Amino acid sequence: MATYKGIQGYSVQSLASDPGTLSEVVGQLWYNSTSNVWKIAVEGAGAWSSGNNLNTGRTNPSAGVMAPATAAITMGGSDSSPGNLNTIATVETYNGSVWATNPASLNTTRKAAAGIGESQTAAIVCGGKAGTPGTPAVNLANVELYNGSTWTEVNNILAAKTGLDPGSAGTSTAGLLYGGGPATDSNQSWDGTSWTEENDLNVAKKTMGKFGTQTAAVCAGGYSTTYLDTTEIWNGTSWTEVNDMNTTRSNCAGGGTTTAGIIWGGDQPGATANTETWDGTCWTEVANLATAVAYQGGGGGTSAITAALSWGGNPTYTNQTEEWAMGSAIKTFTSS
Repeated sequence: MATYKGIQGYSVQSLASDPGTLSEVVGQLWYNSTSNVWKIAVEGAGAWSSGNNLNTGRTNPSAGVMAPATAAITMGGSDSSPGNLNTIATVETYNGSVWATNPASLNTTRKAAAGIGESQTAAIVCGGKAGTPGTPAVNLANVELYNGSTWTEVNNILAAKTGLDPGSAGTSTAGLLYGGGPATDSNQSWDGTSWTEENDLNVAKKTMGKFGTQTAAVCAGGYSTTYLDTTEIWNGTSWTEVNDMNTTRSNCAGGGTTTAGIIWGGDQPGATANTETWDGTCWTEVANLATAVAYQGGGGGTSAITAALSWGGNPTYTNQTEEWAMGSAIKTFTSS
């Protein structure tokens, strides 16, 4: 018969009081010798709450860098001009409390581009679409690199494409860019200097939920010839179909890892508030956004499942921000 020590690698502790930092003991069992009961720390359900607004309302912003929710960056997008055609170059950064307009704007206005990076001072923005009311929109291939003070043109992605928002996977020196519009199965890696074609997605698609690293990434939902609920996992070599999301959608935001991720919002068509978490095997419905939103920015890095940020999007080219938090809780074992 298996023992707790054999499974966990250590014996059950006897403590006079419960641990103070619960996030460090999630999944652990202990005996509280003061109250004479067995206890275990578990993840809480999580919830969205209102945050301070963006300075510029926008839809289709580039985002999704691997930075934590308290150090997010959003690049470009489009404002409320007729037809959603006026692309902007404005960049804003978030410090965990308020958004600040960055003095360094993008060199090229764009929406529906991908953001890849690890911080507010190390990020790239890739592809997207540029346009103004009354002129044809143009899909872009150009890439810009941010070093904390200026945006610099670097090597283009392998083909011009849009529908990449709000993010992708990896860092500014080890990134992964997949899918995009028109719907494609293209998958390419970035080494800090150039782009290389990798093995394709199983299904051509655009506007998916995307997160992870260059060698371990998630692709969820999106749009091909119809709205999708499918999930694909990248292992550094190939993509594998795994369990579907509960809600069909495109244009959703997300963050996390291949074993602990989160997806929220999106278009079905029509904006949705639904949020789901990923445990490496299955998707679970959790608390909804306060306001249904699609084409939004979002991020939270590898820890997004416990702390994420959603901003901007449609309807109404919103400037609103919502913050996701998943706390820990203590449960008491009782006999029956």
